Amino acid sequence: MVKEPDRLLPLAYAGVTVRPKLEAVFALDSALADVLRTVREPMIARIRLAWWREQIEALANGGVTAPEPILTLLASRFAPADPFPLSALPDAWDLLLEDPLNLEGVERFASGRAEALASVFHAPQLTKSLAFWSLVDFAFHCSDVQLAADVRASAVRLAPLRLKGLPRALRVLVGLARDDLAQPDRRSLGSPARLFRAFRHAFLTS
Repeated sequence: MVKEPDRLLPLAYAGVTVRPKLEAVFALDSALADVLRTVREPMIARIRLAWWREQIEALANGGVTAPEPILTLLASRFAPADPFPLSALPDAWDLLLEDPLNLEGVERFASGRAEALASVFHAPQLTKSLAFWSLVDFAFHCSDVQLAADVRASAVRLAPLRLKGLPRALRVLVGLARDDLAQPDRRSLGSPARLFRAFRHAFLTS
């Protein structure tokens, strides 16, 4: 279900316990991104994001959800007793529908997205590193040149000096984002060089 090369790489290095949950959350995150990418009318996009939030909340409370593959995947990967703050993820994506979108809105998006992803690892202390990744990820998908530059500058302030201590999957995710920020011209998704850098971050990084 996860197809993006830069999501598959951290999954390849994730532990057997966290990999199923991380895969499900990546799938959800991609589905929410698709809402913004494919729906031109902001009000319709907000309605769809609200639907996702309602479905995730129903899932967290043991309620009945729509027969949607990603919801089924989430239900199969997260036990009822798990912390389930993923309903905040649609709210984070909703922030990108602000008009006009500014740096503060993007930073709030990155923070909310990071908090949801950090919950997979039961580690709120990972939020800063994941917010850094989210800012870099946004900058490379942003068509507004000035906003993208502002977001990159904001990401620099959050960039971790060391990756040691992060879960291995996040060493890959955050390490590649750090590479991209430092040398954007070398960003080539799925390339052999990127695969090598992922390995380096997973096993050889400091």
